[in-house]
Amino acid sequence: MALGIGFNVSSNYTDINNKLVKFGRELKQKTYLKLMHQRFLKWINDNFRNEGTEQKWQPLSPVTIQRRRLAGKGGVQILRDTSRMAQSFTPGKPLSGSKIDINAGIAVVGTEDFKAPFHEYGVRPYKITLKANSLVFGPGGGMHPGIPQRRILPSESAGNQMINDVGNAYLKRITEQANK
Repeated sequence: MALGIGFNVSSNYTDINNKLVKFGRELKQKTYLKLMHQRFLKWINDNFRNEGTEQKWQPLSPVTIQRRRLAGKGGVQILRDTSRMAQSFTPGKPLSGSKIDINAGIAVVGTEDFKAPFHEYGVRPYKITLKANSLVFGPGGGMHPGIPQRRILPSESAGNQMINDVGNAYLKRITEQANK
């Protein structure tokens, strides 16, 4: 079963289109949605680089840092030991196999990375039961400490702000071109 997470928003194009009509222009929906995709991907990239944009991510545990160093992955950047998850976000519908779906009138950005939902939503501590002895947990297993929630995707309010920013920048560019 595939896991993944995504972020999608739909915008009411009527307001923007009404403003553009004043300049004898019409909203190019595909162009607008591509701009929104770019903005969402930039936000996600910045979120990984900043280790949390809206809310700082909980630091790595000392055990995780030690395991990374023993494995030759000496970095302590959160969710960046390979950078695969950060690079896996694409425009389109997550889990659908489609990489871009602009014709639906919805901007969608997501990933099919299996681990992403565990970090986005967090995982509570749980008991690990083993059938054989384990070098890590000993006979019978032990407790997994869980995974702290580290929000990868923007909140609804941040998404709405991005929609407004993209819409205003789009209108500004069109009006500047009309006034030339």
